[in-house]
Formats: sequence, C-alpha cells, structure tokens
Amino acid sequence: MVASGEEPLIPPEDGYWARCKRRCRPCTAFANKVDALEGTHSRWHKCCVWILIILFFIQLIRLILQFIMFHYAVVGCSASHLQNYRYPGGGWNCPRGTPAGTESLAICYSGPADNAVPGTALLLERAPTMWGQKYEVYHATEGNAQIDRAPVGAWWRTWGPFFWTYTYEDVEHSQTTLYMRPTLVGMMGLYSSNRIMRCDGVGDPWFFGEGSNWMGNRIRSALGMQRESSFKLFHGSTRNATALETFHGTKSITFKSYPGDNQMGSAVLVENSGHQHDLWSLHLSDTADSAASMPYYVMNAATVLMGYRWRTIRHERGIRSGDAGQSGGQNPNFLMETSDASAGYHEEANDAVEGVDFVVKETTDPIKLDADLDGDQEKAAKPPTDLAAFDGDESVHA
Repeated sequence: MVASGEEPLIPPEDGYWARCKRRCRPCTAFANKVDALEGTHSRWHKCCVWILIILFFIQLIRLILQFIMFHYAVVGCSASHLQNYRYPGGGWNCPRGTPAGTESLAICYSGPADNAVPGTALLLERAPTMWGQKYEVYHATEGNAQIDRAPVGAWWRTWGPFFWTYTYEDVEHSQTTLYMRPTLVGMMGLYSSNRIMRCDGVGDPWFFGEGSNWMGNRIRSALGMQRESSFKLFHGSTRNATALETFHGTKSITFKSYPGDNQMGSAVLVENSGHQHDLWSLHLSDTADSAASMPYYVMNAATVLMGYRWRTIRHERGIRSGDAGQSGGQNPNFLMETSDASAGYHEEANDAVEGVDFVVKETTDPIKLDADLDGDQEKAAKPPTDLAAFDGDESVHA
C-alpha cells in the first residue's frame, strides 16, 4: 500500500526488457544477463557483446535460410517416391556389340536404374530463372554433338547462403532422382569437395574433390600448365577414378580409372552456334572397361560442376557463351589463361568466386569485332572515288 501523493516504494518496470519478460518467458534469462552486463562492464565490453549477439542472430537466420533452400531443392527426393521406379532416360551399360533394343540385365552390366542418365549425353545450359539455374540433359549419338531429340532431364542448381544444391530431375515424371552438395570440408572452403548421392539411398555416396591434389592444382594453375586440375572420385571410402580438367584452349574433363590409366570417358565444351548458352558433349571411351565403369550419373554430375565453374569464369572475364565461349579474346599474359580454375565450386556467390584474382583481362569484344569486319567488307565493296571518276571520263571520250 502506498499513501496518496507519495512515490511508490518499487517503481514499475518499463522498457523493452520488462515487456519481453512479461510476454516471453524464455527471454527472462537473456534480459537479466544483458542488464547485468550493462551495469558491471565497460562501454567497449558491452559493444563487443552486442556485436556478437547480432552476428549470432545473422548466422542463425542464414542457417534457417539454408535449411529452407536445401529442402526446397530436394522436394520429392526420397526412397518412398522411387520404389519400383524405372528411371526414364537412363542408359544401359552392355558389352560391346549388343544390338540396340535387346538390352536386359541378363546380358548387361547395369541398366537405367543404376545409371539414371544417358552414358553419351549433351548438356545444354539454360538462362537462369527465379526458380534456379539448370543444364538440360539430352541423349547423344557417338561422334555427333547436335541436339536431335527432346531432353530427358535437367540438373538444377539452387542457391543457399552457405552452398549450392544440385538436383537431377527427369522430364517424363518430373521426379528428382539425384542430388549433390559440398561436403563439410567443401563448405568451409578448404578445398573443393562434393557429395553425389542417389535419392533412393541405394549404395554408398560418391565423392568428387581435390583432396591431396589441392596444392598441386594451385601450382599448375599459377604456372599455366596444360592440365589445370586433378580430382579424385571415391565410392564410399574406395577410390575409383581420377578426373583431369583442362581450362586452356579447349575446355574438357577426362575420366580415368584408378588404379590404372584406362580412360573411361570425357566431356568437352563444344561450339554451339545454334544456341546462346554453353553446350557440353559427354562421350564414353572406346577403350573403357564396361564391366568396371562408374555409373553414368557420376560423370554427368562432375561435368555439370565443371560447366558451372566455367560459367563463373566466363562471366567474370566478360566472355560470351555459346560459340564465343571457347576463345574469347587475345593471347593470355605471361603463362596464365585462366586464374585458379580449380577453386571450390561451393565458393560461388552471385556467380562470382570470392578471393580469385584473375590476371588476364579480356580486351576483345566479339560484338565489336563483328561490326568492324562488316565495316571493312562494305569499304572493300565500294569502289574508290578516283576510280569512279576515271570510269566516267572514259565513257565521255567514248
């Protein structure tokens, strides 16, 4: 009780923390700690505490956003959705000489359910949309890099604050059957490392990364050597193959068996005059041991990673896609044509790689070159003024 006109013995609490305590019981302990800090510590100490609190909540928001984006990307990617699924568009891995149309698991090493994608394939980049970025996958014919049939699926790339998520979705049923993302080491940026997984959970995941080749890849990149990068392919804990990337001249990736040196297949960036975006051609080697071959989706996924890596470099250097993506300018300065082309794929943000300093700057504008060539042709077609006047004088005298 307080007498009329007198001050209350305990002033009522007011302000943010008081309202927080009344409305949210979990905030009580946090508010008490902040009040204690404000009364017993220096201004700099309190400033640092508030900065840490803000950074904590920023990282918490990023984690929540990454969780949402990842699960949005892999919607439908579960074993329950793929029971008895026939994997349309998947290729057969059969002994050489097997007639087309006679493939079966009785005579072949693996079927569509094992490979999920075609062995010989074309991967065509499409323009980014609000739903993500993608490479369409087409069946291809040996020795031919022309699209002559409908796509069988697409690799989607979905952004996240910490890493990109890649998913393969077939066209026939719009079913997600494969996905890949960076490993924990890859997320930390120590080196490039990615997990390639099946949505049905069958078998061990595949790992595609630099591993102990990290230092050698950086040295090769700095010296501008012909073979830019070397990656290791593991099936579970067993190394199964090696991937060799080349970013000088023709952009390509070659897959070789391990142990041994038998080529399994390769993908190359081909001139794409009929489209505005990059086209990659993936073919199996004639000398490949079909019985020991990797599933086709592993080579397909690794090619997609290289395609997006080249896309980032291309945007950074101002090189157009399609047929201009192969050359794109003058000869490189010193020994380098591309800079650190083996940097981690997960480091891409807004289609740029942080910390990568490109030495070479492209100075040739392909559009301007075309305009200059057209102008030169017009000048050559137009006769000189003196010659026209001379012809006129001859006609008068005649």
